[in-house]
Amino acid sequence: MIRQVILVAILALCMLAFNSTNAQKSVLQQQQLWYACYNTLVFNKQWQLLTDVQERHFINPTQQHQFLMRTHLHYRTPNGWSIGAGGSLFIVGNAIPRNGKNLMVPELRPHIEFNHKTQSGLLGISHRYRFEARFFHNTTGSELAEGYTFGNFRARYRLGVEWPVKFASNTGLPLKLKLADEVHLNFGGNITYNTFDQNRIYLGLACDFLPDVLTLETGYLNWFQQRAAGNTYFMRHIFYVSVQQKIDLSAQKKL
Repeated sequence: MIRQVILVAILALCMLAFNSTNAQKSVLQQQQLWYACYNTLVFNKQWQLLTDVQERHFINPTQQHQFLMRTHLHYRTPNGWSIGAGGSLFIVGNAIPRNGKNLMVPELRPHIEFNHKTQSGLLGISHRYRFEARFFHNTTGSELAEGYTFGNFRARYRLGVEWPVKFASNTGLPLKLKLADEVHLNFGGNITYNTFDQNRIYLGLACDFLPDVLTLETGYLNWFQQRAAGNTYFMRHIFYVSVQQKIDLSAQKKL
């Protein structure tokens, strides 16, 4: 129990220290809404296919920022690790909403990742290490051109904790409080100023309508990102909502 409290306290203090440092920089504040749908297709105890679709847009003014589709195949090891490989298609608009044309530029992101989950009493602890390559669709002025160009590599690390929440009113409807922090680092020949890319702090609440089958999650995401020039930053305040479902094909085979 003491270790659980210490871990949560350290994570919270790191987040507060990070935000305190950021307050002294030149930062553009923005607000967004994110909607997501996740599906996990379970083939057996070792193999799973994960897919998600997301829509992200600005608030005031309302303008699309990103649309993405992602899929990755995972292999679960006996010692609590999972190894995944897959890719994403991002459609990305202007970083700053403005009147006029919002050119949506495709980006391809193949990736590999390593996940580890442990349980310490009631506290669930997760680590995710993701490595991705970014290929941007070519543009000419305000129009798309043919082909893609490699941009850079990026490494991501996310630490997450989950804690079950129990009230007298939700005894039959499991709730989980989620807290996570993820840092992104750029590397490659095209990166000059923004080796640090971004940090994401998340606080959410998940409700298992059908345990291990259907979950609704909502929360707040703080997305702090350094711009390519290196001297200005985005601070995005995001309301997040997602639906997560799991289809277990191995269980159906046993019927």
